[in-house]
Amino acid sequence: GGLPASGHEFGPATNADAIVEMNAQFDFYDGGGLDQCFLGAAQISPEGDVNVSRMSEAKLTGPGGFIDISQATRNISFLCTFTTKGLAVNIDGKQGKISIQKEGSVKKFVKKVFERTFSGEEAVRRGQK
Repeated sequence: GGLPASGHEFGPATNADAIVEMNAQFDFYDGGGLDQCFLGAAQISPEGDVNVSRMSEAKLTGPGGFIDISQATRNISFLCTFTTKGLAVNIDGKQGKISIQKEGSVKKFVKKVFERTFSGEEAVRRGQK
């Protein structure tokens, strides 16, 4: 429960049901505590390689806890839009509809990712889904 802070404010929350120390949270991830996770992606290749750490050849963001979560979780779902940079969408909560007003100029499904933060081949070898 509670409401997490947004943007780059990853730690704070309002009205949280529980607060867990970061080292204990990462022990939970690394120990296989998650059955399933839902992660974002900046780029995805046909081989299943995923990039979350380098947004362009010149801009390195870093993976945060992505590697810990993705390497120890058996079932992973990557969620992202097909494009970015200029993407404009309209969300109609009453009708339950999302419409694309303008596609973004940068495609997220690419032949080769700028940087491989997640290896599709390694995930298959380990039996991840």
